[in-house]
Amino acid sequence: MYTSSPRADRQALGAALVLSASQNGQVSLIEIIKNYSTDEIEVDGNRLESAYRQLLRLQTSLQDLFGV
Repeated sequence: MYTSSPRADRQALGAALVLSASQNGQVSLIEIIKNYSTDEIEVDGNRLESAYRQLLRLQTSLQDLFGV
């Protein structure tokens, strides 16, 4: 996700992550987008798919580690 300024990107994403997690202790992509503090965002579909796959691998690793 992008805004007009790289610095604003990091700040807006950080705030969206914290706000999403504080609502129910979980983070979803839809919550992050809803909580992103700008009227307009651009989403890079190729990078989004790559990030999603990385998160799935992390989820599997954590589940294996904790025996869930």
